[in-house]
Amino acid sequence: MSDPPESAAALMKKAEAEAKKRREEEAVKSKALEEKDRLAKETEELKKLDAERVEQRVADMKQKAREAQEAQEAQLMRKASFDLEQININLIGFMPLKKLLMERGVPKEQVFSASNKFALQEVANKWADELKIEWVTE
Repeated sequence: MSDPPESAAALMKKAEAEAKKRREEEAVKSKALEEKDRLAKETEELKKLDAERVEQRVADMKQKAREAQEAQEAQLMRKASFDLEQININLIGFMPLKKLLMERGVPKEQVFSASNKFALQEVANKWADELKIEWVTE
């Protein structure tokens, strides 16, 4: 026995159901592709942001290194730029001597620990190589 032929209406319903099922499958595939594309774009944007952050960090580190190098060179130039200076201990005042020693790199604590200019002269003698001061008494 063979199956009775299906009616046209039943065939139409079956075709519509299959078409609807295909559309739903295509919609699911389309959404999956869109999600995949969106994730790929987000990943690419994150990689770009990370690369920019790394570049910025490297640039900042280079800038800090340059600034440190310039500061070190400036300090060396300051120390090297002093010529040997003759100072008469009897003619220079306490405050000018104090200021001169601090300008030439003697630590502030040591300068302020001295109570008179002869004590400052002793502090200066400890830093003689860097200060380039020759004491004279006329």
